[in-house]
Amino acid sequence: SNTSASWSYTRHTTKIPTNSFGYIDFIESFLDTNTMPYFLRLDIDTSPAKITELMLEKRGIHRPRLIMSVFGESYKDIDENFLKRNSELFAKLTAGLLNAAKTTEAWFFTAGYDCGVSKLIGRAVGNSRSFINVIPAIGIGFWGAVASRDRLV
Repeated sequence: SNTSASWSYTRHTTKIPTNSFGYIDFIESFLDTNTMPYFLRLDIDTSPAKITELMLEKRGIHRPRLIMSVFGESYKDIDENFLKRNSELFAKLTAGLLNAAKTTEAWFFTAGYDCGVSKLIGRAVGNSRSFINVIPAIGIGFWGAVASRDRLV
């Protein structure tokens, strides 16, 4: 057997219909579905047109004038101690990103994980109630990496 064969989603996965979508109630303080995080499981071959339709028409998110793709350091480098030691830097960085996103009607795209730069962006948008309905923060991750994904089906 050839153990060096590359993994391929077409060879190593099976497409099946799914009903994996809905709201995630991370915090009890979300008052309505307009402020609750939404998740949607999509096939890798889903057309950009279909994704756009789902986001604009079904979720009512505004069309962006700018897309900000934010990626960076891993969770090992950005943790609670890092944030405490660099709180002023973090505050300035997130304030700048949020203001830029609001004035340009931007969307944030991240890797969607609760670590590293993705966590910083999620925390910045989530902690700022004045931005939560204005700036979409969209995380794109692998379904297999989602914790407790069995509860989302």
